[in-house]
Amino acid sequence: MVCIRHFVTSLLSHLRCCSDAGYTLALWVNFTRVTSRRPYVYLSNGGHSESNHGVAMIYDGGNLEVRFRDSDGREWSARADDVLPGRWYHVAAAWNAVDGLSLYVDGDLAYHEPLPRLRPPGTGRGTDEFLIGKPNNETRVAERHPLAVDEFNFWSDYKNASAIKQLGLFISLSVCLPPLTLRVCVSHSCRNVY
Repeated sequence: MVCIRHFVTSLLSHLRCCSDAGYTLALWVNFTRVTSRRPYVYLSNGGHSESNHGVAMIYDGGNLEVRFRDSDGREWSARADDVLPGRWYHVAAAWNAVDGLSLYVDGDLAYHEPLPRLRPPGTGRGTDEFLIGKPNNETRVAERHPLAVDEFNFWSDYKNASAIKQLGLFISLSVCLPPLTLRVCVSHSCRNVY
């Protein structure tokens, strides 16, 4: 498990803080061993919880969902299917109040949610720690859900489709190897997160 505190946490906890500029989150991810099709929160600073707000990434062995939830109850959710375990994917989510939430997988737009769903406002009683590897409101890990993450990036601005495509393309071109060997090439800075 990796915990990212302070700057990123405070920005992602309050979506309106940078609503003019928006946010973009991008990473290479490999859900290394999935034993169940039950959804699990792999990345969170509160966006998965009805009592809190923030960002969350949820995976169920084939479908990837990203949620951006504001403290007033507005929630954007974008989903991509055919994200298979044991493979590397470049995943990016870009959000702002005008355009909504866009989810990209390997540079291609998988889903765009322009308007939020209205949910009851959160109580704000949850923690705002940004965790990769488990939900941020679990005090212990009852079961393991391993994943590998590389090149995790966060920007406090909204990146459009062209910029997102360049993010994944830049890394792919710098490797210059077929996809079967990508894991070997990027594993120098990859960390297994439990």
